Amino acid sequence: GLEKPIETEATKLVEVETTRYTSLPIYTKVIFFVLTIFGLGIAVFYLFSFRVGDFYLYEVAYYYLFAGTFLACAFLVMPARKQGKGVPWKGVPWYDYLAAASAFFIAIYFYLNGWDIGQIGWIPPTPLNFA
Repeated sequence: GLEKPIETEATKLVEVETTRYTSLPIYTKVIFFVLTIFGLGIAVFYLFSFRVGDFYLYEVAYYYLFAGTFLACAFLVMPARKQGKGVPWKGVPWYDYLAAASAFFIAIYFYLNGWDIGQIGWIPPTPLNFA
């Protein structure tokens, strides 16, 4: 028959749960799923150089959107601190929702200004255009 494996300190460490996805409320799972599909969609759109009319994703804007989308996902499913062994997760704290929303909307802001950031840089020219 099958023997029970010997439980060592190393096997105990492997069993530590590093994500709280299984205990997320349903609306948070939906947000996570939508963000993941959005992130994969923009990756495919950029990597295959798709265009919709005159719209295309240029490199700088793509990186901002991609990083912001999956950073928001990470804030939702990765806990900020360890949970005690055997203690179930009780949902997502408000500050993780705030961090996820901040990461996503800051990335949207950078996406909207990505062309200027990529072409001009972070410091725009002076209005008097001195040499």
